[in-house]
Amino acid sequence: MADTHEASVAQSLVAKIVSSYVRKNRIAPADMSALINTVHQLLMALTKQAEPQLERTPAVPIRRSVTRDYVICLECGWAGKTLRRHLQSSHGLSRDEPDGGCPPNIP
Repeated sequence: MADTHEASVAQSLVAKIVSSYVRKNRIAPADMSALINTVHQLLMALTKQAEPQLERTPAVPIRRSVTRDYVICLECGWAGKTLRRHLQSSHGLSRDEPDGGCPPNIP
């Protein structure tokens, strides 16, 4: 039942989008089916559910991760003087990676 409702909604949206596009733009009759298929495929791609992000919890409370004698890795709980080598060797993170490395202001 839900699939037929989703299909009818998708068909009506495709019809509205294509009719609005054709009203404003010239298109050859032979290209009409390609336009309809393209719009339909794009709408179906938009309706797919995104994978949920897993909620990550730190190994230790953030306030306790920095002490006078050592710092603690929030990923695994490793304690040491510096995290740079540990993050690169154990977790595969580096400063050069735009998303996975340390922020640029941290030495």
